[in-house]
Amino acid sequence: MKIYIILILLLFTILATGCTDSDATYETLRKAGFHDITTGDYDLFACSDDDFTATTFTAKNVNNDTVTGTVCCGIFKKCTIRY
Repeated sequence: MKIYIILILLLFTILATGCTDSDATYETLRKAGFHDITTGDYDLFACSDDDFTATTFTAKNVNNDTVTGTVCCGIFKKCTIRY
């Protein structure tokens, strides 16, 4: 019985914290020309159902404007930037 409680708590913790990937977010933004990149938390509603991770960010674009958004990454697809 204890093992079931532990598994349920573990599953709840994973679902509550969401999935982020700071490394993939940083590389995606860097390749798109962003700099001064700061990654953030999970964004529950920013990405589609096909995406596995949703990491918020703040960065500067090529015009030195500060932008915020979310980088969405799927298991079988590349990462996309959403503003």
